[in-house]
Amino acid sequence: MDNIFNFKLKLCSRDDLDDLYKFIKKMQGRGLSFFSPSASKNFLKERYRSYSNPTLTFNAIIIKKNKDEIVGYGGSILFEGMLNSKKIKGAIGCDLMIDPDYRKEFPMLFSCLFSGYKKFFKDRDFFLTFPNDNQIEQTFKKIKWRSLATVYNLFCPFSLAAKLDFSSDKIKIKKNDFSKKMMSHFFKRVSSQYYFLMQADADFLEWKYFYKPDNNYTIYTAVLDKKILGYIIAEKRRSSIYLVDIVIDLKFFRVFFLLLSDIFTRSTGQKYKEVRCSVSHKLYLENLKKIGFSCYQKENCLYSDLGKKSFFSLPKNKPYHFNGLIEDGY
Repeated sequence: MDNIFNFKLKLCSRDDLDDLYKFIKKMQGRGLSFFSPSASKNFLKERYRSYSNPTLTFNAIIIKKNKDEIVGYGGSILFEGMLNSKKIKGAIGCDLMIDPDYRKEFPMLFSCLFSGYKKFFKDRDFFLTFPNDNQIEQTFKKIKWRSLATVYNLFCPFSLAAKLDFSSDKIKIKKNDFSKKMMSHFFKRVSSQYYFLMQADADFLEWKYFYKPDNNYTIYTAVLDKKILGYIIAEKRRSSIYLVDIVIDLKFFRVFFLLLSDIFTRSTGQKYKEVRCSVSHKLYLENLKKIGFSCYQKENCLYSDLGKKSFFSLPKNKPYHFNGLIEDGY
């Protein structure tokens, strides 16, 4: 635990969870929150759960004043992917929030959160963040976080998406038929097609989406001769369908439309109003726009290698694919 001007910086433990939940509710009362008022304490447990140490800590850093009151926090969502055909471990710094009563007087608190990422997540190769606040973005840039890519948040009315009609006699679309062995072969085969895949580890993929007590995810895979050609993981929330993780073998990009068509056909008649997803890869963006998706928000992705120089000069003109970005707020 670090002590900076009577502020304590620490990794959130199970004992801190009640106080963190109260802090978030307090910020919601002031109109400052990333989550809807219905977000539960269990939602926080699932969002910040630890892959390596699931029983003791959560992937969130909290700032306490005088050992007691939480005045800020920053969450972290882990990922294990591929960069230039090499396996990497990373994390997304997310949900950065400082109590406005302290934000103006102590602007260094955002820098404290950065120090916390560096201190508590030493096993990660680098960090990404998607600032939704200009002040936060400028603060991170001042401490040498760099721009990497733009992420486009898209939506499409379900009534329009449901008109998509693709089929194939040879390629089969399977629902919740998850084979870690086949998925591992798939990631190994397609990793050279993408400079960066955010999620590209079958064990981690299974843990992230399906080892949850309230799992609401469905995986759809396109299979030809026992070989995966692509997959989409979808989550259905209230009247929306979220396409939360998409990876397609670019040599068989037509399966993207086969998968979408199958998902929408299975969902017809269930009163869904819209479909949402987040993409950065131009091929996905261009083809989603062709079938009726439109962009309602852009986000700038920043990165830092936290001092590990081998990652400090990532090129900006490569096909980064941020598969696994989940839109929040439930």
